[in-house]
Order: sequence, then C-alpha cells, then structure tokens
Amino acid sequence: MIKILIESAIKKFGQKYNYDASYLRHIADTSTSLIFKFNKFVKLSQYRKVTPVEIFYLAKIGALRVADCGPCLQLNVDFALEKNVSAEVLNDALKNPTSLSADHKLAYDFGFAMALNSDDHTDISEKFEKRFGKAVLVETSMAVATTLVYPILKRGLRYSKACHLVDVKVKS
Repeated sequence: MIKILIESAIKKFGQKYNYDASYLRHIADTSTSLIFKFNKFVKLSQYRKVTPVEIFYLAKIGALRVADCGPCLQLNVDFALEKNVSAEVLNDALKNPTSLSADHKLAYDFGFAMALNSDDHTDISEKFEKRFGKAVLVETSMAVATTLVYPILKRGLRYSKACHLVDVKVKS
C-alpha cells in the first residue's frame, strides 16, 4: 500500500511539472525508507525563512546554469513562478543576467560562482553577506548546495539521459 501511495505521489509530481521523475521511482523501488528520508531532504532544499523569494530562486537558477542541462532548471523556474517571482526577472536571469537589478544579479552571481567554484567566489560571498546579512547568506548557501544535489544524483543513478537540453521557458 505504501509503495502505491509513493508511486502515485511521484507520478502526480512528474505530471504537474512535466518532469521526468524516473530517478525518484528508482529510489523508491530500491528503498521506501530512503525515499522518505529523501523527502526530508527535499523540504530542506526548499527551506526559506528570511531570504527574499527572488534572491532565493535567482541564486538557485545561477547554480543550475552551471550544473544542470535544463530539466531541473525548468523545474526551479516553475517553482519560482508559483512563489510569484516575476516572469520578467526570470526571463532576464535566463537570457541576459547582466540586465538584472544589482541585488538580483548579485544573487544570480552568488549561485553561479558557488556552483562553479570560481576564483572570485569568496569575494562574491562577502558582497552577498554584506548586502543581505548573515542569515540570508546561510539560507542561500544551503539553497544552492541542496539544489545541486538533484542533477548530481540523477547522473549517479544514470538518469542523466533523462536530462536533455531544453529551452527553459517562463510561463506567465
């Protein structure tokens, strides 16, 4: 019965977001205990208490521009839209990050630099903390780190074939 409920939830999620959730089925088929633990991780990856929603998602999008081929990036764009991040801001992040406002660009650059481990990641992190504060730095660092788990997990489980270059779209 539990497996049926898990499968139903995974199917519903995949359909809602037009997202290939095969890797989640793989995990659930291997261990129901692990999929329940993973669900706790999912909640951790969505934790946001003090960080402005735009900053949160722009940092994730910046990181996914480095680490993902498209589907996880699209999923996070969809999540951002559900949280009322402006379609215009998301389009700018995807098509021309240099056109973002100073705060939005800093958030995008923060995620990008952390995922890339760029030479200037320390400087960007210091600017980010100075602008937004320690609590936002901690939450956003956690958001970026946890967001990167998904594409890496999919690669490790050989579900990167489910990853394909997509034209990420912002649906208004």
